[in-house]
Amino acid sequence: MRPVFVYYESPLPGDRRPFHHAYMMLGSEASSELTKSTHVTIFDRIGAKSEPNCEMVKQETREFRKLPHGTYTFEGWTNWTESNIIDAGKQDVQQNPNYDIFGNNCEIFAERLVRRILVWESYDRQSRRMVQQATVGLMFM
Repeated sequence: MRPVFVYYESPLPGDRRPFHHAYMMLGSEASSELTKSTHVTIFDRIGAKSEPNCEMVKQETREFRKLPHGTYTFEGWTNWTESNIIDAGKQDVQQNPNYDIFGNNCEIFAERLVRRILVWESYDRQSRRMVQQATVGLMFM
């Protein structure tokens, strides 16, 4: 089993991006915490901002300390292989080809991929999901 995270890049000072870039990561160690020397495998859409119909999913391994400044959330655990995750990511991009900053963006891609591959959900993820469901329920009362 490997830990699954979503990483949110913070815009740099002076950056004009109105959003954080997000991607899914697999940890290399069996821990829900990342250290500076932890190697992570990143799964992201390629060309999402510049190409309206991108069909590629990027995979690369880096040390956690070499990632741009940002924050991460531990989402849970998976037993999926990296090649199976790449296939799932490509299938997701084929089903949702048009990038949209307000809807079908990198964060939504990461969230859909996480939802698909998790075999065990973290307590924090369960809590966030329950709060979202309660909020939606209150909106329709």
